[in-house]
Amino acid sequence: MCAQRRFRTAPTVTTSGSVTYKVLVLAGAAELPQPLRNVATIKSDQTPLDDDDAKVAVAPPPLAATATPRITLPPTSTIDGQGPSSPGFSLLLVLLGLAGFALVIGVVTPMPARGRRREGRRHRR
Repeated sequence: MCAQRRFRTAPTVTTSGSVTYKVLVLAGAAELPQPLRNVATIKSDQTPLDDDDAKVAVAPPPLAATATPRITLPPTSTIDGQGPSSPGFSLLLVLLGLAGFALVIGVVTPMPARGRRREGRRHRR
């Protein structure tokens, strides 16, 4: 399938020289069956005719740019005056309650008689 033929004349090229060219992609080329067959021909008075082809795929044009998404963070202050209600704060309160309970039990529980005898001997020496 040949969409369009364009002939260009290049300036004189030396053995170590180079040629550059621009590629023109026709509107609607991305909708054609892919890959397309691209053909280039060198026709010169100094060299024999030379041509080559290559299969190329034309990608559809990119979609229009969209705005950068903005991240909205949740509010960090309490509006209705309530205190913090995170699981970490609740755990802290439970642990403080258990520590207070253990302290009260340790103070209220009497020492066994055996321990009191040993303690009494230490003070007499």
